[in-house]
Amino acid sequence: MTEEKYGKIIVATVLKTILFVIGFLSLAVSYVFMISPETISNVYSKLGMKNAEIAAYERIYEKSGKNADLFNLIQKYLAHDEYSNAKDGILKLQKTSAYRTFATDVNNASIAAANKYEVAYVVDLDSYLMGQLLVCEYRLGNKEKAKQMAIDDFDNTSNEYSFLFGNYYDEVLTDLSLTVAAGQTLLMDIYSGDGVAEKIDAKINALDYEAETNEKLKIAKLYTKIKIMNYKRNIMNFKGENIDTISANINSLKVTYDNLCK
Repeated sequence: MTEEKYGKIIVATVLKTILFVIGFLSLAVSYVFMISPETISNVYSKLGMKNAEIAAYERIYEKSGKNADLFNLIQKYLAHDEYSNAKDGILKLQKTSAYRTFATDVNNASIAAANKYEVAYVVDLDSYLMGQLLVCEYRLGNKEKAKQMAIDDFDNTSNEYSFLFGNYYDEVLTDLSLTVAAGQTLLMDIYSGDGVAEKIDAKINALDYEAETNEKLKIAKLYTKIKIMNYKRNIMNFKGENIDTISANINSLKVTYDNLCK
């Protein structure tokens, strides 16, 4: 037998073996997916198989129709920069009849499970989703719509934790199509117009953490107050205004925050 012919036989044998292994794995995967879609989605994630991972989460939601699974799917879309799908998912979730109950249940469970330093990040599902919706709009090129969402949110007095202007601020200053100076100018113009500065102050003043009796909510409100004040200070700094007073106030509140979290 010639060396060339022997080599061809080896190659053919290897290919058959590979095809057999692939076929076996595909069959195994299909059985695992039928039993536990969550398990296989985790496998896809570890292997870096983005499309397969998303498809697994889509399958989970299609089978259950549960808001919790739709939320997990939204999170997966966001993690993989699938902004159009994430936007559609958020809007779909918010339109479900059980959305408010779902959001309240998630908030209550998250607050109960979180430690003091974590609670500020999980206190309000609705403001989180609205912020992510703004991010999706901005990154899909709907920048004016994102800006209007940020401005309109100032009239949302029913949710103390909502501050979409912060999401918009972050998007503008990380927008690679804008220079840093252009981004700062854009934010300063918005801040100076339509009473936005006053509305930010009203948002800060409304966060009366001292009157809150629930310890974790007190921490969350104080954190939110500090966060909004930081955005205000940054814009004041862009404008060349004196920030000594607001900086001192922020530092004082941070000490209080750290003490509450102990």
